[in-house]
Amino acid sequence: MRSPNLFGWLIAAAFTVMLNETMIGVALPALMSEFGASAASAQWLVSAYLLTIGCVLPLSGTIIDRLGPTRTLAVCSLMFAAGSVIALLSGQLWLLVLARVVQAAGGAALLPLLTTTVMRDSPRATRGRTMGAVSLVIGIAPACGPVVSGILLSAGDWRLLFIPSAVLSGAVAARTLPRWGSGVPRSVVRSRVDGASAALAVLAVGGTMVALDGVVHQLLRSTHGSTALLVAALALAAVGAVCAIAFVLRQRRLADRGAVPVLDLRAFAHPGLGRGATSIAVGMAGLFGVFALLPIVAITELGLEPVTAGLVMLPGGVLMGLLAPLVGRIAERVPPARLTVPGFAIMAAPTAGFALLDRGGVVLLLVLHLTLAVGFALTVTPLYLGSLAEQPPALLPHASTLLSTVQQVAAGAGTVAVIGISVLGPGVGFTLAAGLLAAAAATSWHRGSSPQGPRS
Repeated sequence: MRSPNLFGWLIAAAFTVMLNETMIGVALPALMSEFGASAASAQWLVSAYLLTIGCVLPLSGTIIDRLGPTRTLAVCSLMFAAGSVIALLSGQLWLLVLARVVQAAGGAALLPLLTTTVMRDSPRATRGRTMGAVSLVIGIAPACGPVVSGILLSAGDWRLLFIPSAVLSGAVAARTLPRWGSGVPRSVVRSRVDGASAALAVLAVGGTMVALDGVVHQLLRSTHGSTALLVAALALAAVGAVCAIAFVLRQRRLADRGAVPVLDLRAFAHPGLGRGATSIAVGMAGLFGVFALLPIVAITELGLEPVTAGLVMLPGGVLMGLLAPLVGRIAERVPPARLTVPGFAIMAAPTAGFALLDRGGVVLLLVLHLTLAVGFALTVTPLYLGSLAEQPPALLPHASTLLSTVQQVAAGAGTVAVIGISVLGPGVGFTLAAGLLAAAAATSWHRGSSPQGPRS
């Protein structure tokens, strides 16, 4: 996918997917009223989306290998558009949940495809600036989701939420489908997918995501939560861990036999990936813990409406996008640690400061969130560049998939940990998140690989 126009469409498609991850949360009360559903039933609109992404994400490397980048973008966009159209036509809650599942199944592979395309096709001299586009997607899209949702809901029917994604993803599909025959990887297109590996991957990541989601909701219900459901969620997490171990062992056995693994773990032979995955796991656990707890505190402690809280935090997302090109230029010239260490440290400082929100009000929330955005902007681009720098082109889809999977699971685990401990007080939750971000700064200290990545 060497066409700049197609890369632009890929950015748009990935942005749409990330936007839809956070849009639906604000709309849950309206949807509960529309369908006469309970909060637990309506929550499946969020849970089913995240679960499906978790199930499909580990298979993304194989999907990209078998279809090639252009076909992958076409199929993913077409599925996302189909899910959006189903949502527009939904008259019942179960059909809307199905629409969200179709959306997620189409969107799961797009972020690994985005990072793979940057590292494979971008000129070495401008790779950092191009990787800044990944920061744009990861940073701005989730921040904009609640705000866009609130604006559309105030304008009319809840179905308006799905019109932008239907139009944009449909346009991407229309643009890429005519190029269906380009860029097919002949070497692997006929390889058989190992069914047992695929099943283990789905159970490992999908089961873990369901378990983490269940734990979060039981913790948020405090005294109204069910001990039995909490135990069941923890048991499911244990099953997911066992399946993850079995999956790793099977991938190693397939590689030893010369077969094609679903997720090629030989990518970890290049040390940059292991170190980067560790930093991403620890850092994203802390960061997404903040993202989960901060709106709750803004609404309950500061008395803000959900849409108002989203608007206060929107400038942080915009700032991330504005800083992304500048950070990308710097990342092309310096080792990753020179940016990731101060970036994680800068994020840790305002996270600890969020414990004082009840004293500082909205102004303090805005200042701290903007500071958090600066740290985030400094971190994402060099972290991904350094993690993938030593990967040969053939392993890039699998390395990108591994990073995305680690991020997704770490985000869920961090949310559980921070929300869980915040029952002792929001300040305790923010302190834990700040500690995780500080630990991420320490884990990224020795990451001195060249940021330029594999040679084109």
